[in-house]
Amino acid sequence: MIQKKDDTRIEKIVSRIRSQNRKEEARLREKINGAHAEVDRLLNQFLEIDPELEKAVIFGSLAENRVCSPHFDIDIAVRSKKYLQLVACALDSQFSVDLVDLDTVIEPVRKSIEKYGRTIYAMIAQNLVILTRNIKVQRPNILSWISALRTSVADVICDGKKRRDDFLRLIAELKADTDLLEELKKKNRKAESRIQQGRADELDWSALGYTIHNIYNLLENYFLRIAKFFENALDPVSWHK
Repeated sequence: MIQKKDDTRIEKIVSRIRSQNRKEEARLREKINGAHAEVDRLLNQFLEIDPELEKAVIFGSLAENRVCSPHFDIDIAVRSKKYLQLVACALDSQFSVDLVDLDTVIEPVRKSIEKYGRTIYAMIAQNLVILTRNIKVQRPNILSWISALRTSVADVICDGKKRRDDFLRLIAELKADTDLLEELKKKNRKAESRIQQGRADELDWSALGYTIHNIYNLLENYFLRIAKFFENALDPVSWHK
């Protein structure tokens, strides 16, 4: 009888402990999700402060999915000419945020960030931006490239004949590609919005990936057409030189 009472008491204690553990785990998961959302929010603010932000990397326990205590920090490394302004912005966060400068951080820490960190933002080229968590695609600045082509190469010579008309026709075709890029961006907005709000499903990620794939193919085709134009306009020896 006494043994049965002891067993019952122990079962209640174990049940209570398990219940407490589940609640603590749920609170921790909620805080981790909140931290990821805060990273996205901070990144958007960083970009408002410094549109020329080159890189942002999260590292530490949050990046490596090994948070085991509610008392964790958000560790972010950035490469920015406005680093101190970004630090001031991070200080206003409801989370404890450690912001380090990739250009001045000590070598062992930098190597650790490179090895274990997760890049959330990288400026690939002027106006071509890729974010790996809160994915965003900005319109590549093809118009400026086209303008540079128009002004720097007025005439193209082939067998002593000017190919200016053909060259201008190529420019017009490339300019039309910007309209397709804009259409791809519009198709992407719905999925991007759901992802930013944390309501994305597999279809949203697939749609976003498909859009990025199409943009990549469009840019690849852009350079291929330029290369083919010059390859056809010049003799093989001159082209390869």
